[in-house]
Amino acid sequence: MTRFNVILILLLLGLSFVNAQDEKKATVPANRNRELTPPDQLNFTRNDYCIDCSQMIGVAQNAFPSYLVNMMLCIAHYESSYCPTAYNYYSGASGLWQIEPYYWTGVGACPDNSYDFFNANDNAACANTVVEQQGLTAWSTYDYGDCDAGYYYGCSE
Repeated sequence: MTRFNVILILLLLGLSFVNAQDEKKATVPANRNRELTPPDQLNFTRNDYCIDCSQMIGVAQNAFPSYLVNMMLCIAHYESSYCPTAYNYYSGASGLWQIEPYYWTGVGACPDNSYDFFNANDNAACANTVVEQQGLTAWSTYDYGDCDAGYYYGCSE
């Protein structure tokens, strides 16, 4: 196989991958295809502030049924270290429970704009919507068993 053929095959594979990604984007429901505020315009970084355990418990108690409070505290610990401004530049996941605004903006109790995902109470209300619609398996930290067996790293009620 010549060098030209290898390059041609790689180019074709790359174009095929790009086309598959374009098709995937085209299938996103219209109400999820909203303009999001770029992170560099949000005026804070991941560790501008984190909230303490007692504040976290209050946020969780206001948002979740009592049987979920400790589990959601554990998930927030692993997802954001209790920092409401936590942001994943790769996925766009935002806030205490690292919810992706691209998919959740305006759904149920989720905020209508991406900036509000960094508000602790708004993010908690949205996390409750995620639990209601997808269950706890929406968070990989739950799937990996980080919060299993009644052991909750971080704080608990």
